[in-house]
Amino acid sequence: MQVFFFEAFAEEDVALRHFCRGRFAADYSWCSIQEWGSSQRPPAPIISIRT
Repeated sequence: MQVFFFEAFAEEDVALRHFCRGRFAADYSWCSIQEWGSSQRPPAPIISIRT
């Protein structure tokens, strides 16, 4: 996996999957980075969070 998108809600998930398809390996989560896990390493070299 190359990119991980945090706080990707249903409509955003659909759009992100469409635009990322075939370009790079990505995964998506509706939770925030704080909710995702306390001591876990980042899930991918590139992460995307809401600001």
